[in-house]
Amino acid sequence: MIKKKDFNQLKAEINQLKEHNDFGAARQYIESNVQQLLKGTKEYIELMQLLALCTYKDPDLSPFSCLDAAFEILVQADPPQKSTNQETLGLAGAIYKRKWQFANRKQDLERSLYYYRKGHDQNKTNNWADGGYTAINAAFVLDFLGFQELHEADQVGDCDHSAQEYFDQANKIRQEIVDSVCKLFKQPDYAKKH
Repeated sequence: MIKKKDFNQLKAEINQLKEHNDFGAARQYIESNVQQLLKGTKEYIELMQLLALCTYKDPDLSPFSCLDAAFEILVQADPPQKSTNQETLGLAGAIYKRKWQFANRKQDLERSLYYYRKGHDQNKTNNWADGGYTAINAAFVLDFLGFQELHEADQVGDCDHSAQEYFDQANKIRQEIVDSVCKLFKQPDYAKKH
């Protein structure tokens, strides 16, 4: 069992590898240490989230298989379908956004939006603990879905109103970010904490 002090050291070493974009070494280092943690613990989930991140960012792995593997790591640690953990949800959204970047399948972008939105929904209860990451990405994905709708409508010579709905939703989320950040900065202790 890894002690808290040792766990913090382990995370620091992993983060150092990540900062040098050595995701393969970070992934292997995590894999060699994760079995020392009890499944379901906060530390286990945190390490598995790092493993998922390093897996999908590892340039030495096949792009498609590493994305599936990274999502499976999340499913084992903290199933995104049931999770309320913003880190898990943000990673799931990022994985599907990257799948869309490779395969240009709308369903991947829609699934990415699902996870980012689910993460953004947590901002109401956890005081924007993820720094707005899931909200910003939800708005970004909504814009892409809107542009895809516009493109598809243009191909058939139609005017698609659903594209505007995506853009409106994206703008609503951006306004929520602005309003919430302004409120946070007005809190006397917020600057000290962050």
